[in-house]
Amino acid sequence: MTTGARFEGVIVGAPRGETATPPSTTGGERRSTGAPRVSRVGMLRFLLGLLPVPITLAFQLAFWTAIRPFGLFLFVQAAYFSSWIGGLYAGLLSTIAGALMIFYFFVPPERTWAVQEPRHFAVLALFIVLGVIISIFHERFRRATRLLESAKDEVGRLYEKAKQVDELKTRLFAGVSHELRTPLTLVVGPAERLAATPIEDLRVRRDVELIARNARTLVHYVDDLLEITRLEARSVEPEYETIDLSGLTRFVASHFELAARAKGMTLVVDAPASLQAQVDPAKIRRVLLNLVSNALKFTPEGGRVRLALREDDERAHVLFEVADSGPGIPPEQRESVFNAYLQHAGRTARRHAGTGLGLPIARELVVRTAGASRSGWLRKVERPSWWTCHAPPRQEPR
Repeated sequence: MTTGARFEGVIVGAPRGETATPPSTTGGERRSTGAPRVSRVGMLRFLLGLLPVPITLAFQLAFWTAIRPFGLFLFVQAAYFSSWIGGLYAGLLSTIAGALMIFYFFVPPERTWAVQEPRHFAVLALFIVLGVIISIFHERFRRATRLLESAKDEVGRLYEKAKQVDELKTRLFAGVSHELRTPLTLVVGPAERLAATPIEDLRVRRDVELIARNARTLVHYVDDLLEITRLEARSVEPEYETIDLSGLTRFVASHFELAARAKGMTLVVDAPASLQAQVDPAKIRRVLLNLVSNALKFTPEGGRVRLALREDDERAHVLFEVADSGPGIPPEQRESVFNAYLQHAGRTARRHAGTGLGLPIARELVVRTAGASRSGWLRKVERPSWWTCHAPPRQEPR
């Protein structure tokens, strides 16, 4: 027979045929709760809230000859502090008690309930109205404060929960991407070797090329997922070195010559013969690959894509520019295209599959490699579709 094991007041495991019931909390196992303590605190505040009125009475009686005939002034302050300390009921009770004390001790004829002038009733009524208004104001202010604190706690709780979900998402994507990349790499290698082998059967050759091309696409998608998870985890650090940016620009453009020729497009590279600068070559290459790939994807057949490299007017920064003759991006969607996993709506976007990570990765890499300076900026101009990437400040090689 299985015996039940208690864990924080819950029975885990029970004999077969029996129902697990929580243990009794009577006797020595009774646990104290916070309700009595809260009630005692409330009662203590209520009693403290009643003290200002008798203190004011004692003070005013002691100095009445000096402050006469201002019998209401100090009692208004007493009603204020009573409602502030003890709450609504303490304020109302203090207001009534104060009115009676004023009427008996300070309204002529003093120390009697007789009234000589009816206007004194109007003064007392005004005092009671002020006391009630002050008490209600303090009570509403106290409730609003509690609601604000509760909302603040709820926002903090939701923020922490969102952070946990985001961290879990990042870990999941990283884990899944790593698990997918290994088998995909094992598919790409043999498929590319088969595609490079002469095959007489054209159908088999087309199938092998299709397998290799789609496997490379999947590897690219997985690499994007890995890159965005690293960027979200803040695990990407720039590694600067002095290189020839003109050579890097031509090298990136060479990756797209066949794709541009297949679509009948013109790919133009505008760069000086040589331009030395200190950059992170791997990240700059990834940025340019993403931008040029995006331009080729959304430019129609027979269009034109230009990749340019130049120095700014002050020769302090180098600028990469990617321009295309595509449809462009509507003004209202020019910020959302930088959100991960999103593509701007439209017929052109629907014709092209993708993860929606190319532009977000490009912007994050630019910001990470160039920091908070002006060079860390990725901007767009209306027409044509210009994408300008400012590299870090140029440094002459030693």
